[in-house]
Amino acid sequence: MKAKAFTKLFYRHWVEYVDDKRQHLFVIDYQPDASARASSPHDATPGDRDSYPTSTTFSSGDDFTFTPDSKHLVFTAVPEKNESWSTNYDICRVGITNTSTKWECLTKDNKAADSGPKFSPDGKRLAWRVQKTAGYEADKWDIVVAECKPDGTVEGNPDNLTVSKDLSVNEFAWVPGIGLAFTADEDGGTPLFLVSPGSPPFRQTTKSIPTLSSLSSPSNSADLVGIAPSLDRPPEVVRVSLWLKNQDGPGAYTHQLSHTNDALLAELDLAKPSSVKVKIEDGVMQMWILKPPGFDEKKKW
Repeated sequence: MKAKAFTKLFYRHWVEYVDDKRQHLFVIDYQPDASARASSPHDATPGDRDSYPTSTTFSSGDDFTFTPDSKHLVFTAVPEKNESWSTNYDICRVGITNTSTKWECLTKDNKAADSGPKFSPDGKRLAWRVQKTAGYEADKWDIVVAECKPDGTVEGNPDNLTVSKDLSVNEFAWVPGIGLAFTADEDGGTPLFLVSPGSPPFRQTTKSIPTLSSLSSPSNSADLVGIAPSLDRPPEVVRVSLWLKNQDGPGAYTHQLSHTNDALLAELDLAKPSSVKVKIEDGVMQMWILKPPGFDEKKKW
């Protein structure tokens, strides 16, 4: 019989095994010349602590980044103490040559979770996700933005951009000239929403794409690239071009970039999903309907 012995309490989170090893961030000099010899990787976050989320619950896809001056790292760190029952994930900062096990905490005033730091294209602002209630994994995620220096040091108090809306932020990305684009669960999908620092809360939203994930944006255009799955086709890569309007809200043009499954889908009779809402005792419930292949509306089923 083979058995695995754990010597610490936090060895598993729900169905995910944490294992015995720590996750650290390493830095290596980039060598554009293939013939040049690369330097040895440097562990910039040493110590008995993870510098990366040990659960997808606290991850938004991008959990670490270089600061605008390229001399520091800003990242999502697991709780420094009591990680078995604490949700106090923090945004921490270290130099790329750091050798200390003590990391600077940028979010020490929030005792709940912080994650997913991203700098604005001009390097003057830092955005990240926050929860409010300590110890509550299912708490709502908001986006906060704070002014920052090129070295990633936060200046002043962060501004919560999504506190007024009953939506929990999943992924987000900076979009030049627009602000911040993010996805959130709504009506059985994860549509795209827009919000701008310094503007009225949630002045812009769009639902042009029912479901979007893996957001990425260039630094010189109001475009997003992501993965768009649906109930009747596998995920494909799409480009979303965004622009602002007046009272009508934002505009969005979606262009599918990959066509990996077109030939296969052309051979299949797949039902088109339709969203419906029904009244219930305390409001409205949304659901999706998928009719069977070969459905004939004139027949009784």
